[in-house]
Amino acid sequence: MPWLFILNAGLCGATERPPAVRQEDPASQARAWRSFDRNDGLIDGVIRAICQARDGSVWFAGMQGVCRYDGMSWTIYDSEKSGAPAGTHAIIQARDGTIWVGSGKGVGRFDGETWRTYTEADGLPGPLVLAVCETRDGTIWVGCGKRWWLASPPPGGLARWNGQAWKVFRQNDGLVQEHVNAIYEARDGALWVGTEGGVSRYDGQNWTSYTVRDGLPDERVLAVCQAADGAMWFGTGRGVARYANGRWTPYAPGGEGRPVQSLHQAQDGTLWAYSESALYRFDPSDSLRAGGEGWSRCKIPAPGPGDVAYISKMYGTENDVLWLAGARAVRFDCGGTKWASYRGLAGPPYQDPDGTLWFRAPGGAVAFDGSAWKPSQGVEWPVYRTPQGVFWCGGEGGIRSHDGRTWRTYPGILDKLRTITLSRSGRLWFTGTREGRSTVACYDGEARSTPSGRSGQAHSTRSTSSGQAGSGQALRQSSGQALRQSSGQALRQSSGQAWKTFTEEDWGKGVSLARKVVESPNGDLWFVPDLGTRDDVGYGVVRFDGTRWHHYTVRGDQAVNETNRIGNRVYDLAIDGSGRPWAATVGGLWHLDSARGDAFVMETETAGRKTVRVYIARDGGLWVACAGNIKQNATGVLRRKAGAWTTFTTEDGLVGNDVWAILESEDGALWFGTTTGVSRFDGRSWMNYGQEDGLLEDDVRFIFQDVRGALWLGNGSGNRAWTTRYRPDRLPPETTLTFLPGEELSSGNLILEWSGKDAWKDTPVEDLVYSWQMGDGSWSPFSPEVKHVFFDLPSGAHAFRVRAMDRDGNVDPIPATYAFTVLPPVWRQPWFIGLMVVLVGAISFQTARVVRRNMLLRASNAALSAATKELFGRNQELREKTEALDESNQKLDESNAALTSVNQDLFVLNKALQEKTEALEQANVRLQEVDALKTVFFSNVSHELRTPMTAIKGYVDNLLDGIAGELSDRQARYLGRVRANADRLTRLINDLLDLSRIDRGQTDLLQLNIQKVPVKEAVFEAVESLRPMAEVEGLQLRFEGEEAYGMADRDRLVQIVTNLVGNAIKFTPTGGEVEVRVGEKTGNGETEKRGSGASPTPRLPDSPVQGWVVVGVRDTGRGIPREDLGRIFDRFYQVKGGGGHPLGTGLGLPIAKELVELQGGRIWAESEAGKGSAFWFTLPAAK
Repeated sequence: MPWLFILNAGLCGATERPPAVRQEDPASQARAWRSFDRNDGLIDGVIRAICQARDGSVWFAGMQGVCRYDGMSWTIYDSEKSGAPAGTHAIIQARDGTIWVGSGKGVGRFDGETWRTYTEADGLPGPLVLAVCETRDGTIWVGCGKRWWLASPPPGGLARWNGQAWKVFRQNDGLVQEHVNAIYEARDGALWVGTEGGVSRYDGQNWTSYTVRDGLPDERVLAVCQAADGAMWFGTGRGVARYANGRWTPYAPGGEGRPVQSLHQAQDGTLWAYSESALYRFDPSDSLRAGGEGWSRCKIPAPGPGDVAYISKMYGTENDVLWLAGARAVRFDCGGTKWASYRGLAGPPYQDPDGTLWFRAPGGAVAFDGSAWKPSQGVEWPVYRTPQGVFWCGGEGGIRSHDGRTWRTYPGILDKLRTITLSRSGRLWFTGTREGRSTVACYDGEARSTPSGRSGQAHSTRSTSSGQAGSGQALRQSSGQALRQSSGQALRQSSGQAWKTFTEEDWGKGVSLARKVVESPNGDLWFVPDLGTRDDVGYGVVRFDGTRWHHYTVRGDQAVNETNRIGNRVYDLAIDGSGRPWAATVGGLWHLDSARGDAFVMETETAGRKTVRVYIARDGGLWVACAGNIKQNATGVLRRKAGAWTTFTTEDGLVGNDVWAILESEDGALWFGTTTGVSRFDGRSWMNYGQEDGLLEDDVRFIFQDVRGALWLGNGSGNRAWTTRYRPDRLPPETTLTFLPGEELSSGNLILEWSGKDAWKDTPVEDLVYSWQMGDGSWSPFSPEVKHVFFDLPSGAHAFRVRAMDRDGNVDPIPATYAFTVLPPVWRQPWFIGLMVVLVGAISFQTARVVRRNMLLRASNAALSAATKELFGRNQELREKTEALDESNQKLDESNAALTSVNQDLFVLNKALQEKTEALEQANVRLQEVDALKTVFFSNVSHELRTPMTAIKGYVDNLLDGIAGELSDRQARYLGRVRANADRLTRLINDLLDLSRIDRGQTDLLQLNIQKVPVKEAVFEAVESLRPMAEVEGLQLRFEGEEAYGMADRDRLVQIVTNLVGNAIKFTPTGGEVEVRVGEKTGNGETEKRGSGASPTPRLPDSPVQGWVVVGVRDTGRGIPREDLGRIFDRFYQVKGGGGHPLGTGLGLPIAKELVELQGGRIWAESEAGKGSAFWFTLPAAK
């Protein structure tokens, strides 16, 4: 931000020191610390070195090997299985991605697949590698130490690896001493080597060494780092030393002169030093003095009560994270990456057009550019930067401005500046005081170069205040006052720029307009006065319409008393999307009602509540913060949406009922600041934050979100002002199902357990919350629940999903899923039913055979007895007839010959007829096979067409939603036609699929879920879905009916009604009418009427069930000819003559008929040509 530095440089006349911003000690925040041990995945043994890779993962080197942690999962490289070095001392990642590890047996190199160890045999000066460093040119430097405790310690020294061979540097080469502890490359390319005998600097050609004689506090140099100002810092055996401009300055953190093993400078300049299980912090804003001044000790929290784990070394990352290595690994957010607090910093801040934030601080205003604080000497609050780049602020002499080149002061306008507002007209409005009186100044110099209609931005120096009025009273404007110059004030000209000033005489004496300014959509300016204490003054609110001032207060004919005077004390004012102002007061919420004489009227639901903040959300909802005092109890937060009020308190999840701040963040969540912390509400679930999370204090009076997404929370009042910055991370947690009983369950009772984890344990496992979903049901509200028991799940396929949410509001985008099937009871399983059918069939068949055989035997015995008796009587007759028969035989023989000839002719004809019959039977078999193939073909084609049609509809929807870019009107119209035809084809596919299932007798595949259904509700749903279609056709679609419950499948019922109403719309000409009715037929045959003026449904025959629910669809279309009415439910049958409408497939009515009959009802049609049609169907009524 060059203009910020120009601005500071221009304040050369200021003599005071610019205000400094200091972050509170982040070590005091419990959330800044995270501990990891082998239970989390850390490798066994003491950790001696840590480094961060370029991909953000962290590598740990310990006694048993090496491990890698990417924030979620761990990878172990133990020395026995992978060949990684053991007994390590140092670890780095080179620019080529390889990992270098120093150990007691050389230096190991890992290329991502294999480990390679370099030892003395390869050219190292010794086996004990204590330091590894890579310079910017890609050279690897290795420092070796000596084992002093051995009788004949191996040599040490410094080695350089050029990719092929090692070059060794010893004392005779210029190294101050051969036991190397640390290696560091400075920004000028020089190499600093810390040893047991001092520190050496190598510039590539020459060596320069420094010892105690030169100013080092101790010969042992254990750590080296370079500060942002270029100074070199050294951790020694007796404290810290700073070297700059040839001068050494010693420090003793804690005043104890202990050895300092590690150093790191954070981005804000803070220097961190680690010394013998103690962490020290040095504030760079303090003067650089020798000794222990400026250093503070930070307590390292133990992972458990009484646990003081051993820590050996510290490692700092570029993103201001400190890692402490030892028996465990500790992660510390030393730079306040997520939570950073500042004492004395008052908000809410002002954000200028380029995103710079301005805060009030003791001594003036300070700016934050997103990465660093920029104190501005001589700049007083408030500040404002116009779209043209002109900077305005308060200062000595009143109002000041800076155009990027020079400063300009406007004396005599205001003595004390309180707010700056840019209106849409381009005018700047200033509120403050002049000679102790409230004054408003208007500067129209910006209007000459500001486009008309450009939105302005208001900024005030304090939180909005409030007042109260008694119930039933209205705040009304006082007598209108014309725009005029205040007493003694004339139109001012300053260097050609016009000023206008107004005082209390223009709007009301004793009313100080210095707290908040809001511009309405019509350009009116609304001023919220200070909270007054005089009983004879009505404060209220003030409006300036560009010509006149309007003061809204209690009516003049009302006595000023304790009841109505507090109604004029306004804490906040906001204007909704319709332009209506809302005022929050001590006694409730008021809104302007122009219909009642341009008066403010109280919302009765808020009467008696201390409302201090009113906020308009992006969805148009009105949120009101309610605070408390000695006389009033806090009542939480109120929401007004669609005219209805809802109250949220601690019982709903709010952290506290004393609410003072409201903000809707960029992700749509609502934030509420209370006196006991902050709450976040996503519409269903609450999440609360307090001091244990990172807030400096719990009493939050303002919330602000900057353009970078950071939230600023705090209290901007008086000497207790403080501000906390909260930057949520965007790394979602992961969710895991921990207990799965199997893919098939014998019963519908189920227990599921799950867990989650957040990146870097940012949100502890116990603080994660979860939401789950069973099947297509709705997601449950987020809660800490990690187990759920389900009872009596229906048989069939199910899918369970669960997802975790962390403390930053990040939700796992890939929920953990468990798919399973609940098996039906044994007596309902197919194998058991089949077995029973076979068994019963076999028994029935055998029984029938025995019974039939016995009956045949009895009949045969009776016939034989009767035949025997008759035989004796007929013998005589037979003798008499024998003779006659003999005579006849001759004649018969003659006839026989003739019959034989005829029989031969009949035989020939019979044979020909039999052949024809066999041919017809074969043809019938082939037709049945073809019909079966047709049904299978329709089923397969329907299934195969579904997938591409779903893809087509998805892509078309994506194009219509603008994912591939903005569409022209013509493209959108064509894509809309594609979408409509795709929907039509999808419905045809579904009809073919249902028809094929019915033809194949697989009605169970239709998955009818017969249950008690509110028929009126379901029919109304189908009718409303077709209303746009009717409106396009120019038809009137009516629906009449009352509550009626039937036994049906709700989805199939909607499908039936959709088919019938869709046909009625299709065949009814423009201007016609389609009517849908729902009625209930009682058991005695009478039909109940539904709706006023509704005609009764047809009389139906009595039924053994409780009654019938009747649904009718009537239209005024062309009707159905009598000759076609009997075939209207036949498949593929269509009435001739489309009447100008496209013909359908002829499947809708047949499928509707099948579905109605499958649900126990019946369907029929009534129509006459030219008089419209009526379709009726019935469903069994539910008890």
